[in-house]
Amino acid sequence: MIKLHLATLTIQANLFHVVDLFGRFVQFADKQGSNCPLYKLTKKEIR
Repeated sequence: MIKLHLATLTIQANLFHVVDLFGRFVQFADKQGSNCPLYKLTKKEIR
C-alpha cells in the first residue's frame, strides 16, 4: 500500500513538472509571437 502511495506521489510530481514546462513553453511562445495554428489551438484550450 505504501509503494502504491509513493508511485501516486511520483506521478503527481511528474504531472506538475510537465504542466510547469508546458506553462513555460506557452509563455515563451507568447514572447515569440508564434503564428502556429497548433499554438493558437492550445492557447484557446488553456483559457
